[in-house]
Amino acid sequence: MAFPISPTNGQTTTLNNILYSYSTATNAWTRVLTTATTVSVITGTTATFIISNTTPSTGTNSGALVVAGGVGVGGSINVGQTSTIGGAVIITTATIGQYATSASGTGTTTTFVISNLTQSTGTNSGALQVAGGAGIGGNLYVGGNIVGGGVRSTTTSTAPAVATVGDIWYLQNSDVVYRYEFDGYNYQWVDFNGPTVLVAGTGTVSGSTGGGTFNGGTVANATTFSSTVTIGAAVTGTFTSVSLMVNATDAILMPSGTTAQRPANPINGMFRYNSTSSLIEAYMAGSWVTIASANYSANYLIVGGGGGGGSRYGGGGGAGGFLSGTISLGPGTSYPITVGAGGAGNTNSGVVSSGTNGLSSIAFGFTALGGGGGGGAGGGGGSGGGGSYNSSGGSGTPGQGNNGGTGIPGAQFEGAGGGGAGSAGSPAPSNTGAGGSGLANPITGSVIGQLSTGTYYLAGGGGGGAYQGGGNGGPGGAGGVGGGGSGDGTAAGSSGIAYTGGGGGGGNASFSGGYNGGSGVVILSYVSSTQRGSGGTITNSGSGANTIWIHTFTTSSTYIS
Repeated sequence: MAFPISPTNGQTTTLNNILYSYSTATNAWTRVLTTATTVSVITGTTATFIISNTTPSTGTNSGALVVAGGVGVGGSINVGQTSTIGGAVIITTATIGQYATSASGTGTTTTFVISNLTQSTGTNSGALQVAGGAGIGGNLYVGGNIVGGGVRSTTTSTAPAVATVGDIWYLQNSDVVYRYEFDGYNYQWVDFNGPTVLVAGTGTVSGSTGGGTFNGGTVANATTFSSTVTIGAAVTGTFTSVSLMVNATDAILMPSGTTAQRPANPINGMFRYNSTSSLIEAYMAGSWVTIASANYSANYLIVGGGGGGGSRYGGGGGAGGFLSGTISLGPGTSYPITVGAGGAGNTNSGVVSSGTNGLSSIAFGFTALGGGGGGGAGGGGGSGGGGSYNSSGGSGTPGQGNNGGTGIPGAQFEGAGGGGAGSAGSPAPSNTGAGGSGLANPITGSVIGQLSTGTYYLAGGGGGGAYQGGGNGGPGGAGGVGGGGSGDGTAAGSSGIAYTGGGGGGGNASFSGGYNGGSGVVILSYVSSTQRGSGGTITNSGSGANTIWIHTFTTSSTYIS
């Protein structure tokens, strides 16, 4: 039997029990398989292979075409019905409507699975791409990060190293969610599940969940609390609630820094510890003021008034007592200062008579005695006054001065020198005795005292006077010391120099008698970047933390620390 003449497309015929189908595309008859047939390999043909078997497929081993191995297809595949791959439904342009509808339509209850593993790097990449928005009525679980529009979600045990404002961070094992925010000054992660807690960019935090309790972790940057914050145990009782309550037994550590590290734009009410000046300060009424400060060390010098000289070949006056050292001063304390006046010289030139003792200087709990008057018999004091001829000198006080010299009888009736802080007064073996030497001013930067070879001296004894014949009266000791009256009446003596505690010179019969002792002085100095007290004449030298402040008191007053 032959094939039909002029067949039409799709026409079939049977020859020798074999079914054939005609295709106008190929102008050829093609064999049609009607039963399950196993085909090993078909190669080298360009004919169309049609399977008319309509057995549906319910698995990999059923259907009109069953392929045990893989299938390689160089062109397109058109599937007329719903198909699955690996158990998942393949959605086609023809079936998409069954699963995705317009907002007003009714969707499907079928699970929609996309097995494509392509990662998304933008809005136009990934296994699922949606040109418009996406509305989700239920939960959304994301295994990776959510990126886009400043909102990213991250689940880690530490804060993301790189973040954008609006990002969300879920802290593993703590059930705390943070949002990355900018408050106008700083960027920080903010816990918006519970109280406002800010955590450092690379830090970790634990237990800061709601209820107002923060149990630990690292807190950094600016933190805002909307109500009262209590540190420690709850505060009980009747009282006015304040913004911050610390119920503990240890201490509060406030900010600490140098003067240069003060806030650039302070406002009233700020508190801090100034490490430069070792004090607690507050910004009040537009300036930094000291609230409290620690005791500080200061150097002091206290010199009593010098003794007056004796008349008519009298002894020189003794120097005022000399005390120096270091003291600790308490801030906010007032220290009264008494400066001793010098003793008067005896003006009775016709009779050997003693001058008066100088007055004591008192400061910081110390008393520098006034110097003894010159003799007659020398008076005792800080340093003793010198004796006139054939009279003993006065005794000095240990630690403050020395004894006055002893007068020796002779044709010239010489007076002895008064004692000084550095040495005793000289006796009068011939002519008049010299006053004892003073001591150098120990206060660095102070110019109080009698300048000699580049050094300022204080508390020298007065020289003795002479009656007649021979040389001049005894010279003053080094420092602020008045010289003794001259012998033979050819030269006048002198008083002790003011503010040195020097003894007055001894007189003779030719002039006005003995001379006055010099007044005492009190000097205080300390090293600080800022002035720590008030009172006296204030000078300073140096700069910064090495500045030396000097308070000089030449009259009685008060030092306020």
